[in-house]
Amino acid sequence: MKKATIYKGIYLKTKVRELSVEYKPELKESIRNDLIVGDSEGAVNALYALIRNTAHATYENLYGLLFNIKNAPLGYILLGKGSVCSCASNIRLLVQAALLCNAVKTILIHNHPSGGLTFSKCDYEVTKDVKAGLNLFDIILLDHILVSFDNHVSMRKILPKEEIRNYFG
Repeated sequence: MKKATIYKGIYLKTKVRELSVEYKPELKESIRNDLIVGDSEGAVNALYALIRNTAHATYENLYGLLFNIKNAPLGYILLGKGSVCSCASNIRLLVQAALLCNAVKTILIHNHPSGGLTFSKCDYEVTKDVKAGLNLFDIILLDHILVSFDNHVSMRKILPKEEIRNYFG
């Protein structure tokens, strides 16, 4: 029987694998990276094909759109699929994706299957939580956009000016 290696009083019985994680910037049809996004309208245009499909979904989808320092879209990530009236979000996935592609800014985009364009109390809470998580890594949350079949609304645009810093960078 092979003896275990001792390292600083700890028995090492197994080898530790090195992890390799990479970001492959392959272009998809659903995102246009030739745009510089300056507002929610630009974000909707950058992700038009994705949003078109999301708006018609029968369940909530939450996406993170990731940007470089010049506001050019780097990519997007699906953060959660939910039910007809809710969607669990995964801030860790957003942070991981942003770090892998060196994003410094992000926008949240989600739908309400009913087609309604009113943010819920939970939507506001998730936005605050995402901002707090991203701040730890110097990543700025620019906006949270709610999409429907033929329209969208920007949380940043509807918030009173004195409240914007509570939700966005």
